[in-house]
Amino acid sequence: MDNDHFCKNCPKGADNCAGNKIDLKDGYWRSNNKSDIIVPCTSCPFCCDGEFWETGYCKDGHTGPLCNNCDNLAK
Repeated sequence: MDNDHFCKNCPKGADNCAGNKIDLKDGYWRSNNKSDIIVPCTSCPFCCDGEFWETGYCKDGHTGPLCNNCDNLAK
């Protein structure tokens, strides 16, 4: 293994890690799908669904950091 590549343990809050993909557990959030900094959605745990879609890890009707904001444009 060269010095530029190393393996990390799957971070807390992750459901599954494979290669460069990290699937989050429900109730966790990260700023984007490239970040490995994962934080719990403590003030609104049901707002974070762990999947990265258009809403960026937030369930429909929620948006923003930790999914704490209402998404007034939600369908």
